[in-house]
Amino acid sequence: MTRIGIVSEYYDPEGGSAVVPGFIARALSRRGMEVEVLTGFPNYPGGKIFPGYRQRAYKREVMGGIVVHRVPLYPSHNRRAGQRISSYASFAASSAIGMHHLRHCDAILVFSTPVSVGFGPAVRKTFRRQPVVTMIQDLWPETLLHSGFAKNGFFWQSAQKLALTLSNAIYNRSDAIAVIAPGMIDALVDRGVNRRKIKLIHNWVPDEALTAMGSSSDSINIRKSKESLVVIYAGNLGQPQAARSIVDAASTLRGRDDIEFVIVGSGVLERELRKHVKMEGLDQVRFLGPKRMDEIPGLVAQADIQLVTLAPRRIFEMTIPSKLQFSLGFGKAIVAAVSGDPANVAQESGAAIVCSPGSSEELANSISQAAALPRTQLEIMGRSGKEYFNKHFTEKVGGDALADLLLTVIADSPRKMQRKKS
Repeated sequence: MTRIGIVSEYYDPEGGSAVVPGFIARALSRRGMEVEVLTGFPNYPGGKIFPGYRQRAYKREVMGGIVVHRVPLYPSHNRRAGQRISSYASFAASSAIGMHHLRHCDAILVFSTPVSVGFGPAVRKTFRRQPVVTMIQDLWPETLLHSGFAKNGFFWQSAQKLALTLSNAIYNRSDAIAVIAPGMIDALVDRGVNRRKIKLIHNWVPDEALTAMGSSSDSINIRKSKESLVVIYAGNLGQPQAARSIVDAASTLRGRDDIEFVIVGSGVLERELRKHVKMEGLDQVRFLGPKRMDEIPGLVAQADIQLVTLAPRRIFEMTIPSKLQFSLGFGKAIVAAVSGDPANVAQESGAAIVCSPGSSEELANSISQAAALPRTQLEIMGRSGKEYFNKHFTEKVGGDALADLLLTVIADSPRKMQRKKS
């Protein structure tokens, strides 16, 4: 049996975008591979260790038949640069030490966000020739430059140079690279990465994540009025997601009693946004807080429009956020404040009204445009998005492609050839 080790700073039971490594692990397991995961102790997105877990040097557990090795890290997801860097560096160090737990694996799959996750696998490849496939979720150091942490000065210039050196070393040491958006390919080639080892493999959403219905979600009625248009945002509430623009758009539309906003999720901006809504008296905006993954479908099913928003940064033009795939998979019409690759997907799907990212005024106008459409037209848009999702973002498409890539890398690896000879 083929054995795959996955290295990711995030893993179940963490929510939001942190659910993706779990999707990958289970997809590979369903394709007959023996999968083990090396990760940290769960703390995303709040930056606090989850109840039921206590940090220690090492913890082994089995989740859904997949062995999970947990190593310590400094938990932080706030806006303080020093703490975030400490979080990245701590997992890079502890996972590098913990790589011996995956020594028997035929290949290592790196879930690359942040890029420092690839440090341990790169070192092991150097000394043990263990094949490495890096699945890039966001490019570095571009992500650092556009994160809001980077500032002028000698320290930050040095940090950026170090991140560039580390990124290039990790990308070039990989046997193969999977990217989740077309724009990443040219960016990597411009940095000297061999185009032949880069493959486009979109993130995917498994069927069960779209259809699961938690009992508590059945009891939550998010609609105040049958006649109003319900706009839902479900995701992380942070600067990269331009979460403030959602509340500002609602403020612009404060006179529209026929439009309701429902915000599901948590993040570094949640407290600030709740305070702003209360001070402004925006009664049409409701926060439901974070919800389990199996509760989300029941909430989205009651809405008319889903929001997908990103900050206006170049780095986000070269990625396709998992939230967009989820939104298409739910089969509801979308208002997307995005540009670049995600805007292309949103437009091609036929499910979305697209506007410029970061502009609360344009977002408000787009929501008003959606509100003016007949409900039947919104339903047609949702079905179109679901059809597009089925062609591009299912586990069948992405899981098969990733499994094939891993098997190809293993077959071509010197380590595999040496085993055959012996």
